[in-house]
Amino acid sequence: MIFINTQSRIDVKKDTIYSALLKKTNNNTLSSKTLKKLAKIASSSFSVPKVDAKRIFINNKPVTPSGPSIILSYELYKELAQVSNDNLRSQLKAFITHCRGPYIDNTPKTGIPCPASSCTATTSEFITKK
Repeated sequence: MIFINTQSRIDVKKDTIYSALLKKTNNNTLSSKTLKKLAKIASSSFSVPKVDAKRIFINNKPVTPSGPSIILSYELYKELAQVSNDNLRSQLKAFITHCRGPYIDNTPKTGIPCPASSCTATTSEFITKK
């Protein structure tokens, strides 16, 4: 009988963000040491500036969206399917959100502002033209 011992330690120089998180999929949460390693991997693998990587993983704050941070969010999104723990899953979702920057409401608004007398107000903000 052969036993395969999978190493659960993250190697900053060899692991990708995907393989590093794959090693931690059964964890309840990510430790501060793991978060620092993830920040290092993100800055070296995806060219995310170190300040942004620390903001995303360590400080748990959003960054201004850029090419590298959006690619990082995509890689984190792919990892979500592998995570079984709800706490870790919500932590990964927060990282994805922080990579894309602060939430901006891009839903289209309908209606025309009501300076004209030929308009009827349908809500307090928008109106429809008669």
